Amino acid sequence: MMKNKYAILVLLLTLASVGCKQEQAPKVIYTQQELELDQDKDKEYPEIQEEVSSSYLLADLPIVFGDSGYLIHPVGQVRSYNQGSKYSSKKQHYSFTISSYVPFELTGALENLMFQHVDSLSISPLSSSLINIESVTYLNELAQNTNQHVLVYRLSDQDTNLDGVIDQADIKSLYLSLCNGKDFTKLTPDMLEVLDWSFVSQNNRLYFRCIKDVNKNGAFDKMDSVHYYYVDLLQKPWQSQSYSPFEVLEEDQENF
Repeated sequence: MMKNKYAILVLLLTLASVGCKQEQAPKVIYTQQELELDQDKDKEYPEIQEEVSSSYLLADLPIVFGDSGYLIHPVGQVRSYNQGSKYSSKKQHYSFTISSYVPFELTGALENLMFQHVDSLSISPLSSSLINIESVTYLNELAQNTNQHVLVYRLSDQDTNLDGVIDQADIKSLYLSLCNGKDFTKLTPDMLEVLDWSFVSQNNRLYFRCIKDVNKNGAFDKMDSVHYYYVDLLQKPWQSQSYSPFEVLEEDQENF
């Protein structure tokens, strides 16, 4: 009987441990003063200083999206890791691969992109600010239909969890730029995380959804609110327009 009780106790402790490991780390850290203030007020973040370490910036070989005519050099950190076992000493290894590329999409933990026209030696960066780019997507269908070469970025641009670095653990924002890196434009409001996006070729619009941490618990869950936006990619400057897929206009009701 005692053995059965002991086995049940061990099982419960194991399940509790697994549950703790799966708990989502907060993407936003609030001070007590911020919790008491209006959530919609702009949050100021401490300036992030670039650390001097054994890691250093490296660029992958360039890629060209479609017929854009621009070389794109992904820039990131050399990553180090230890490899070994309990029977042998661990050795430090390095990864010199910065990004992964599939047709029309670039992914990784990129700190910048460098742009260069195929007929030029001049190179220019995407941004002078500290950012962490998770993905870059070339809107190939838009380029084929309109000859407009546009890139969509999913990236972190603020240290929202206040851990001293801007990385993929922070809130993700949605950006656009031309394929030469110009007109780098943020689409999502501050403190809202982009959930997903979709390009609709019939009206040349980019639609996307964001989530807002309404209850200020630092994580995004079912108690928070989802907001819907679109941007007309042929109208410059690019501006996000909010809308509701649940709102039926009176003139539309007459057609039902």
